[in-house]
Amino acid sequence: MNIFKVKVIVEESPEVNRVLALPENLSYEQFHQILIKIFGIGQRMPASFFESDESWKKYKEIAVDQFKILDGSIDGRDELLAFTDEKEVKQMIYFNDATPHVSYLVFFEKKLKAEEGVKYPQLLKTEGNLRDSFGDGIFDEELGFEWDDFDKDGFTEDNL
Repeated sequence: MNIFKVKVIVEESPEVNRVLALPENLSYEQFHQILIKIFGIGQRMPASFFESDESWKKYKEIAVDQFKILDGSIDGRDELLAFTDEKEVKQMIYFNDATPHVSYLVFFEKKLKAEEGVKYPQLLKTEGNLRDSFGDGIFDEELGFEWDDFDKDGFTEDNL
């Protein structure tokens, strides 16, 4: 099995970023769930990934909410990270409706062979957090998100 080393940076606050090791058989829906957890977003809201070029021009949409899948967009429940590699996409933009003023820049940095006996996905590095960078207004409190409920300690395939 192959894995991708992926770096996700908050465009508006680059000191907030995460580095992950993700298996190539992970769906975009699962990747979305991981991003919700590791950035402390806390709410399941519609979200999309957009394939992009080096100047961040958006191309194909990969929607991860069944109500957001429109003509021409790809269903993120079925699309795997491996397909992105086949298309040679090196970066994407992720938008989540729970944080409407934030853009997440996704870089596929490396493709590596998975280490024997290691479970993936893995969170390799964490820097900064959204609340420190943007204040309490970053999340829509009416959604019922309680910051103290967020458990940022590890995640595995079992709790995606």
